[in-house]
Amino acid sequence: MATTMNPQPGERYITEITLPTGTTYEIVDEGARTLLNTLSNYSEFLGVLASTSTISDGTTTANVVLASGTAVTAQKGNIVIQSVTGTAGMMGREFIYDGTQWQIFGDISTQNLGNLAYKS
Repeated sequence: MATTMNPQPGERYITEITLPTGTTYEIVDEGARTLLNTLSNYSEFLGVLASTSTISDGTTTANVVLASGTAVTAQKGNIVIQSVTGTAGMMGREFIYDGTQWQIFGDISTQNLGNLAYKS
């Protein structure tokens, strides 16, 4: 039976080991990989919405049209981006469908990127 490990700030952990033969092995946390796989199975990116298909936080319609022209009915965990180009630059918001309504969970508008996004 696996035990739960609670990492503490400042503590050191082994992430790989090199044997006297020179062979190095990466230590893999099977529990973490299982959790990541479970999370990745929960959501699916559908694409960017067509300009004719607008949603906002709390919109209950599951039917949307993607920029490709494909009409889809969202399922729980589906993600879309709604983008609009305006006087303030590109504005975009990420939405996830919770099975009943769309919830905003990210704003990728150019004015929100900050100065670091434009450094070379």
